[in-house]
Amino acid sequence: MAHMYPTNPRTGTQSHAELALFAALRSKLPDHYLVFHSVKWVLRDPEGGAREGEADFIICHPERGMLVLEVKGGRIRIDGATDQWFSNEHEIRDPFV
Repeated sequence: MAHMYPTNPRTGTQSHAELALFAALRSKLPDHYLVFHSVKWVLRDPEGGAREGEADFIICHPERGMLVLEVKGGRIRIDGATDQWFSNEHEIRDPFV
């Protein structure tokens, strides 16, 4: 079983997709994996001060490296004509930005 930090999902996590993935990662990954949930980060931006963000999951393995996951529940799509992204028909920011 993977080592989870924190040991339970962060308080206030409302995403069913994140909660389901948290449980799956904890139960399915072997012991040598470390999984961090809801990791806050700050990026220094020389032109605009600091930018804040959050990584839903960071999965670490001593030999395979690190994987950062952004979890989205439901269907993600882009309208090619307008270049607008949607999650379950709600407009969202470009997930690659």
